[in-house]
This record gives sequence, structure tokens and C-alpha cells, in this order.
Amino acid sequence: MRCTLIVFTLLGICFCGYAQDSSKKFTWSAYGEFYAAFDAIEPRTNQNSLPFLVNHKRVNNVGLNIALVRAHYANGNTRANAGIMLGDYSRYNLGTEDLSLRNIYELNAGVKLLKYDKLWLDAGVFESYLGFEGPLGVNNATLTRSMFAENSPYYLSGVRLHYTSRDSRIMLSAYYLNGWQRMVRPNGMSGTAWGTHIVFMPTQNTVISYGTFWGGDGFRKQLQQANYKRWFNDVYVLFKPFKKVEAGALFDYGIDYADRQPAYRWYALNGFVKYSFTPRFSLTGRAERFSDPNYTVLSNFSSSIINSTRFLMHAYSLNFDIKLNEQITFRSEARAFESGDHNLFGKRAKPVNSTQLYTASLCVKF
Repeated sequence: MRCTLIVFTLLGICFCGYAQDSSKKFTWSAYGEFYAAFDAIEPRTNQNSLPFLVNHKRVNNVGLNIALVRAHYANGNTRANAGIMLGDYSRYNLGTEDLSLRNIYELNAGVKLLKYDKLWLDAGVFESYLGFEGPLGVNNATLTRSMFAENSPYYLSGVRLHYTSRDSRIMLSAYYLNGWQRMVRPNGMSGTAWGTHIVFMPTQNTVISYGTFWGGDGFRKQLQQANYKRWFNDVYVLFKPFKKVEAGALFDYGIDYADRQPAYRWYALNGFVKYSFTPRFSLTGRAERFSDPNYTVLSNFSSSIINSTRFLMHAYSLNFDIKLNEQITFRSEARAFESGDHNLFGKRAKPVNSTQLYTASLCVKF
């Protein structure tokens, strides 16, 4: 409730300023991502994709992953952002939210606390600071999202204190949050949730990021009465060693505690290399590993699988992009998954220990 009051107070301040002078302070943008995905093992069956994925969810079908309209306001001392969306991303990723909230992409407002320094206080629903991938595919190095990204927050809500150094090389943020990807604090959630984020850019072509999350999330109801807390660490590096080459590497490690004792652990590794032949054509390769033996952040598996199987998955992908113009990008990707247990690939006509997904998308932005 406190966070809600802060959001509406800041929005009121922003839009009072907007009413006075809106000529250059208000902007809007739109984005759409259409896709077609095919399962090489079962190409004739219309079904949901792998249980641990939430984007490009429908295979052997054509779909809309996300359609988004955003409004932005800034006048120097106040700012606000609002975004409304629909598509597979909102349908499958926001399934635990109240129905009235599932089309909200972002809704936040902020005020500048220091006149000459970039210190801001923001409140509302934000894009997540964990990882280098987001919901908008055109901003990511690969068409599909990594297994880590699909099972960690794409958004967070709460209050943020954000500082940017005068040379813009250092950014520091502290968060008071409603939980692990929660717009509204869950009933029964005990304690608080906090986050921190440090970004350092030693050169123009290098970004080093370290983010943390600490607190409850309300997912494991059986642990809510046992002083349940989550400690999560996200580290990644993005760099551009040559004019036509970009690369990134990520490591994440999480621990869930019950009564101050480690109860569940999981980790993820992810790396990519992108080569741009020209400003219009590029090729990206990716390799990843995701281990969550106790299904700590994986929720779409039956209890029989959770009790009998330890989740460990490897994936590899190759991505080819064509930038048709400034607004439209065509992307295609071949991706292979491998695991030692066929139960991890969902319901299939025949048990498999690997599968391949082929995806194409058309990204349009205005």
C-alpha cells in the first residue's frame, strides 16, 4: 500500500508538470514482435513449448509474443513511464498476477533529489536489472531468451534509489521490492525484499554489472512459516573487443534459505558472441547451462517429476538477423536443448533426451 501511494503521488507531480508544458516532454513508442516456432521432434503437433520457457511459447504455430505501447514523460526534475502490452509474454509470464495487472509492462514515476547530480527516487513497476536480456527481443543479442532469463524476473516493483556519476561510468541502485517478480506483495509473505545493482563502464565498449536480490518471494508456501529468504547474485560482462564483434558472459547463483539454513540452490551460465557482417546483417552464437536440481525457480513441472528428477539442461543456438530498415528487423534462430532426462521436455509422443527449436520473428518498432 505504501508503494502504491508513492507511485500515485509521483505520477501526480509528473503530470502536473505535463499539464503546464507538454510540447517536448511527452513521447511515446510502440513495439510488436511476431513469431513462428517449430519443434523438430514433433513438427505436426500444436502445443506449448518447453515447460521452462515463457516467451515464443507456442510451437508449430504463428503467434504474437508481445505488442507494446509506451508513454514517457520527463521535464528534468520529474519523470514517468507507462506501458500496456498483450501477447504470449504477458499471458505466460504474468500468470501469477491478478488478472487486472497482466497487461502492465511498466508503470513508474520518479523525482530528482539533487539539482546538479543524477540522484533519482522512483517508484512503481520497472524492467528488471537482473541479467542482460529483456522482454523486447530486438534489444537482445539472440531471438529467444536464455533459460536463466526465462526463470528470473523480467520485471520488479517497489521503490528505487538510483545514482549515476557525472561521467556516466558508474550507476548505483538500491531497491525496496514487493518480491521476486511481483507487482503486488503476496499475502502471507513475511519480511521484506531488497535489491542492489552496480554498473561500471571502465571503457566505452565494456559494461560490468553486479545485481543482488535478498528477501522473500511468496512462491514456496511450505517455507513461508520457516523464515524463508532468497539470496540471489547476478554477474555479467558485455564488451566489444572489435568493431564488428560483440560478446557477453553471465553467471548467476541463487540460494533459498529456511530458518537461516541453505535449503535450495541453483545456478546458470550463459555466453554469446555476435559478429556483424554489415550494419544490416549479423550472426550470433550462444551456449548456456542451467541447473536447478530442486526446481526452486521452475514452477511448470508436475510433482512426480520434481520428486524424481534433478533439472540440468544445456542449450546451444545460432541466430541470424537482417535489419530491413530502422523500424523492422527479421530474425531467425536454430536452438538445441540437451539433458540426461526425457521428463524435462514435457509431454511427447516418444521420450527424448534432446530437441531442436527453430524460430523466426519479425520485430517492428516505432
